[in-house]
Amino acid sequence: MRRAHQLLAMACWSLASVTGCASMEVAAVGSVVPEPEHSYLVQVLTQPPEEAYLLVIGRVALDPLDKRPLEEALGEDRLTALRSMAAARGAERLLLEESWVRGKRWAYGLGISTSLSSHLSLKPPRCEGLGVTEAKARVARKSSLCLKELALRRKTLRATAHVRFRVDPFGDLMMAAALPESSRDSQVQACVLEALEDVTYPRPPSLVCEDTVQIVYP
Repeated sequence: MRRAHQLLAMACWSLASVTGCASMEVAAVGSVVPEPEHSYLVQVLTQPPEEAYLLVIGRVALDPLDKRPLEEALGEDRLTALRSMAAARGAERLLLEESWVRGKRWAYGLGISTSLSSHLSLKPPRCEGLGVTEAKARVARKSSLCLKELALRRKTLRATAHVRFRVDPFGDLMMAAALPESSRDSQVQACVLEALEDVTYPRPPSLVCEDTVQIVYP
């Protein structure tokens, strides 16, 4: 049986070197908090291990003009805050990921464990439900309109776009990428990727979920 995740609203984390208040959104698995780890023992990863379980996710907004690598852009204080978040949920490792959506840059910290099993593996389940079906229908409509406008300039346009996307715990697009069988045409891909970014999604009960959308034109 799936356990609904908790959305923990954290309005402000005290970050000494950051002016004012830095906000971090957090979503965790279940309501039972395991024995916390010491934050300084939490190992920071940029590549996922072969097998681990997802316990908690934190999201922090970064300056989109900052082009430095993720860890450098986060800085010591925000990285420490993410490690503390992971430690508080019993995670031994913190997997860092980033996302660029609607011109915004997000840093995700995934608190994971190789010893504490939850119902969530690092491989996201498929997005399901009426809300997802409706969201994909809106993506299809927006993509088709974009491709029709593109076809006005390119009369012989024929394309199939097949894109995999991931939804984060807050109902936002976390990642989207064209699959190998998709058209390599960057303008065609942009129509679908921009449509995916413009749509809101239901919050997945599994913290994150993945699905695909396929658009054929004409």
